[in-house]
Order: sequence, then C-alpha cells, then structure tokens
Amino acid sequence: MRKKFTLKKKEHELTGIPRLNKGFRVVLVKALSRMPREVAEWAAEKLIFSSESGDAKALFLNKEGWGRKRGFIFFSNALMDESEDAQTFMVAHEIAHIKLNHRSLLLNPDMAEEDMIRQETEADALAEKWLAPF
Repeated sequence: MRKKFTLKKKEHELTGIPRLNKGFRVVLVKALSRMPREVAEWAAEKLIFSSESGDAKALFLNKEGWGRKRGFIFFSNALMDESEDAQTFMVAHEIAHIKLNHRSLLLNPDMAEEDMIRQETEADALAEKWLAPF
C-alpha cells in the first residue's frame, strides 16, 4: 500500500505562503494529500505556487527568486469554480508538466500543435497515475 502524504512538516510552509490566498492553499493541500508522498514532498520543496488575490495586481520573480526551485505554478480564480476532483486533477496535471520537463507554452508560443498535444497527453497520464486509488 502506498504511504499517503501528510503535510506535517511542509504544511506550515505551504499554508503560510503569502502568494496563495486561503482558498487556493486549501485546494493545494487537498490535492497534495491525494498524491504519492514522494511527489507531494518534491512539489512542496521544488515548486513555487501563486494565485490571484484581492490585493495583488501583479507579481514578478527574478532570477535570484528561483533559488533551488524547479518551476512555477499559477492558479487563476477560475479554478475555484471547478469541483474538488477537477481542482485536484489540475494541480496534479500542472505538477506533472514540470516533473516531465515539458516546455511551457507561455515561454514557447510557437510550439507545434503536435508537441502541445503530446505534452498534454503525457501530463494527463502521469496525473491519473498519481491520483489512482491506493
């Protein structure tokens, strides 16, 4: 049986992230708790999470801000309109893109459609694997 990830050590880091409003922190904590422990711990340590919030109009991240981080995931307010299962899948899907070293469409706007479809299919498959019942 797969050992479930609990946020004992990382919970303070994740729930105290000023870049995430409370609603998104709840979504993230729930999603990570449904993923394999090693994936959730990697994500908590290596990724930067951010969301829309009422007081922040913009954000930036300079080169020094990355430190040992491997990726950046931004949650839009539209995510809050989704079901809990859909939210969890979307979080896992975005983490999968980074674990698979996919190229970001945001930074590669000329990416071929077949490459984009392949990346989406691979991220879907890995997210589904991570979220499969124990």
